[in-house]
Amino acid sequence: MRKVLLTAAIAVLGLSVVMNAAAATHHQGHAAFSKRLARNDVQSAPSGLAIDCTLASGNLCAGWIWEFSGAQGDIWGVVFNPADCPISCDNGGKVEQILLRSYCSTAPGHIDGYGISSVDGADCRTASLYSAGPQTITHCVSGDRWTTFAVPDVHVNGNPFAVTITWAAPVGTTSNPQLAAEATIANLYCHNYPSITGVFPGCAASPHVCDSWALPAQRTFVYVSSGTDFCATYGVPYPLAFPYLYPYGYLPNNLIVSAGLDCFSPSATESGSWGHVKSLYQ
Repeated sequence: MRKVLLTAAIAVLGLSVVMNAAAATHHQGHAAFSKRLARNDVQSAPSGLAIDCTLASGNLCAGWIWEFSGAQGDIWGVVFNPADCPISCDNGGKVEQILLRSYCSTAPGHIDGYGISSVDGADCRTASLYSAGPQTITHCVSGDRWTTFAVPDVHVNGNPFAVTITWAAPVGTTSNPQLAAEATIANLYCHNYPSITGVFPGCAASPHVCDSWALPAQRTFVYVSSGTDFCATYGVPYPLAFPYLYPYGYLPNNLIVSAGLDCFSPSATESGSWGHVKSLYQ
């Protein structure tokens, strides 16, 4: 697997560019990812899940999202760390569920797959821990945005890992479903100017509260684009860190994806050891 690690470009984009939801195009012949601005239709994550810890990426406090389309076969991923769980994962964390928020123009939609990978210190993929093929997405319409995928016993042993989504062929020029990302500049403005509502960037409506919001880390990366891995990249041609806003730098816009972890069942090592002990008495 070829990996390309890019550092930040020094550039300043005006807000007029930020508010333009035109295509964000890669240079050097790489695929183009188009985005459009939309209001979040206010549906929280599914409740009552049989998991000990939910790790979430992306914040929708301002009420705005970016809806992205991608090229078939491209892989985007969100990096999570079991250390961020509000409870201690005694077994190092076992991923049981992946939750994907998406937007269909017509239902059902399709993705070409999802998976879990180990990552290195730069958040680049190192090995596949689990991979599933093409999926039909039905929970992608207004009021029903969350798709839950069951994952069979993926132990991450306390290490960071990436949840990956593989794009399917678009319908015309638009992916179906589109993937949703937070609108970080809107969250920033809603945090700083909560009384300004109904406009972008800012609070979409008065009920949205970003008082506890903080600038997030970049957790979402383009892993495969036209056959090349891009990881831990900022600026052009990276489509998910924009705009450059002084003094913050490039603003991360993370995909709205969550991972559900079991924190207390035996670890992979413990399960194997116990299985060996039981076999001695059979």
